[in-house]
Amino acid sequence: MKWFLKMVETARIKGVNHSGNENNNALALKRFNEAVVQAESFVFTSGTSSDEITPEEDVEAAPFESFCFERAHDKFLYTIELDKGRRMGSIALLARETSPNEYDFFHLVCEVNSPSYVVLYEAKGIGRDLSVKKSQGLVNQYINLIHKETEGVEKVKQTFKIGPKADRQKRTIRRVIHIAPKKDYGEVVSAHGGAINWSHRFLVRGHWRKVDGLGKNRNGDYCIQNKTFVIPYEKGQGDLVHKTRIV
Repeated sequence: MKWFLKMVETARIKGVNHSGNENNNALALKRFNEAVVQAESFVFTSGTSSDEITPEEDVEAAPFESFCFERAHDKFLYTIELDKGRRMGSIALLARETSPNEYDFFHLVCEVNSPSYVVLYEAKGIGRDLSVKKSQGLVNQYINLIHKETEGVEKVKQTFKIGPKADRQKRTIRRVIHIAPKKDYGEVVSAHGGAINWSHRFLVRGHWRKVDGLGKNRNGDYCIQNKTFVIPYEKGQGDLVHKTRIV
């Protein structure tokens, strides 16, 4: 959650850079704020920086319409080499589903001893933009970790404001979802010092399936061309953690 909050603060102060057209920066910030309002915060103990894109038919659906991924212990999601030994990378990724298995990606990009900034890579750029491919690959890999590893919930209360002054909204984060390997989850300690409850149930393994004609969206409405959403099932024990559905 630390880097999700840093991303929100950075966007509020500096705005959001649109990767394709700087003239669209105002629109990029608007879409960022819309994504933040609904976003769930995930912190991964393990992680991957693989560039490989999981084949579409093997990709699980995202558990939420909007979500933020970051790694524990301030680890980067991925880094790239710059000149003279410099490195930069993404330390938090906010994604918002725009259509089946396609997302708008917002990265908090950091470089040592340099200011951070937020950049948007649009879903429609997939197949043409290397950064979009890398983002899609990261999301696929981390979604698969959600379904394979153990989930725990830490209760928090962090309130912040987003949006322009004329239309400012309050957003309160009330939980952080921790993802850890099954053999290690008992050793995970929250950076915020809160207790992590590993006994929640989750609705998991929903996915998009190819069909002929119209398929269902996450709400069961027939409005998606050539794709249909397969209903997930419950996992784990204890109270059920409800997940939002795209409308």
